[in-house]
Amino acid sequence: MSIEQATYERLSADPQVSALVSSRIYPGLAPTSATTPIAPRPYVTVDRITGQRRYTLAGADTLPMSNVQIDIWAVSTTQRHAIFEAMRDSICGNFRGNWGATIQLAVRACLFEPEIDSYVEPTEASEEPIFRRTINAKMFYREVVPSLA
Repeated sequence: MSIEQATYERLSADPQVSALVSSRIYPGLAPTSATTPIAPRPYVTVDRITGQRRYTLAGADTLPMSNVQIDIWAVSTTQRHAIFEAMRDSICGNFRGNWGATIQLAVRACLFEPEIDSYVEPTEASEEPIFRRTINAKMFYREVVPSLA
């Protein structure tokens, strides 16, 4: 299981996060269509943007680090902050342990850095503004790697 899938599953299963965004937590991009070019807000997107694995003469290290980008898309700063608080409690509040419903991933550390807030002005009178928070979550997790022996 990938770290972004494990993060997606953890957020989707959290009742505090679900109370604020319902089932609108998406891996990668939020779905859109010709009739709805912007997904209904609020919603959260989760995607792995970088990763790092270390190697030694004995083989691969079993504690890789991935940067998982989590974006909150809301209709107000208050809503954005409430979703962030629930999401932070879910991911960083009790992060140690196995994540994932089917194949579990042993997460060992989670750091949020940086957190970037932005605002997108509506382009049409019928649109609402977008209040966005982008979080780069550094995730350290245990993985099984094949032995060189």
